[in-house]
Amino acid sequence: VERNGPRRVERALAILVFVEMFVFLAREDRWEILFFFTKKTWFYIAILWAKNLGLAALAAAATSRLVRALARTGPGDPGRGPLSMRREAAAVAVLLLAGVFLRAVAPDLIPPGTWVDTLLETETAMRAPNRIALWGAVPFDPRDLSRELTSNLWITYSVGVTRLLGRTVLGFLWVSALPGCLALLALWWLAREVAGPRAAILALLLGALCRTPLILSRWSSIVIGLVFLSTLGAAAALAARRKGSVALGALAGACAGLCLHTHASAPLVVAAFGAFAVSVRGERAVRRPVVAGALAAGLTALPFLIGGLSDRARWGGHVRDMDVFSSVRLITMPFQHGPFAIPMRLASNAFEYLGVVLFTHDPTPRDALPHAAADRKSTRLNSSHANISYA
Repeated sequence: VERNGPRRVERALAILVFVEMFVFLAREDRWEILFFFTKKTWFYIAILWAKNLGLAALAAAATSRLVRALARTGPGDPGRGPLSMRREAAAVAVLLLAGVFLRAVAPDLIPPGTWVDTLLETETAMRAPNRIALWGAVPFDPRDLSRELTSNLWITYSVGVTRLLGRTVLGFLWVSALPGCLALLALWWLAREVAGPRAAILALLLGALCRTPLILSRWSSIVIGLVFLSTLGAAAALAARRKGSVALGALAGACAGLCLHTHASAPLVVAAFGAFAVSVRGERAVRRPVVAGALAAGLTALPFLIGGLSDRARWGGHVRDMDVFSSVRLITMPFQHGPFAIPMRLASNAFEYLGVVLFTHDPTPRDALPHAAADRKSTRLNSSHANISYA
């Protein structure tokens, strides 16, 4: 399994890129045109199909070669020499500076400004800052019927940042910019554990410059907190397995537990950490790190669980608000009604969200996503909304 693992990853990623790229190009050409075969159009339609299939195949081949080039080689395999610590440190420092600069510069000029979720999440604390305890949770929006909860720990963190930097655009920017910057270091560490220093530098380059993590870091979004904690936890878990370190195991567990204090999708991340712990529990060297991680996860998750379990009406949180059995809105898909509705919704979600990993699609193109607005007036309007809300 260990010997064939990289090959399986290579094939899986190549297939993913091929499918995503082909559908992306087909949507650009429009499906109704691609199936409009007549005596006069068949030749031109065939050229479009050949173009889409060819570009998708080239993208898949490039992905396969990239994965093969980045795969860690054994000590006896030929290849490049080891990367010196000085060069690695210099490259990491330059990329970190670039990533931090892009996440922190010109908060009042570069879209998308402050997302409304952050204003709703912190409204309770802003109205009564001395009444928020470190444990428990409050409704995401007290005026809404949503079951979603916001952790008091996240609210306390957000309030602390805005108190330090002011209840301004800059203050709300750094609510997400701080975990966004720290996520770069976590990404570098994770990639280094998986594939070595050269792949880690490439991962850091992509993480610093790619659109989605950059926008989430500037969006005052709670999602970037989940990205940071899950990435850091994954890196610590792999390092704990390699070294048999109890401290690193505890760090991984603490990150997994803290994930619950962020976005509503965090339970899936925690489940993934649990699955990894179960899969390695038989290794003698990692038994103590696994136990330490489980204890740390329980302790760090407890403050949010107290709030979630104390209000039975909100059990399930946002998952119950947007479950797979609810009606489909704002999008169209084949067989969205009828006996195949549920499987099609699950398959559609899987396909659409996998496109976020690449560049082919964003399933929720709201406000500045997937294309940031270039209009300063809209950004100033967002900034004014934040200031007026807390006047």
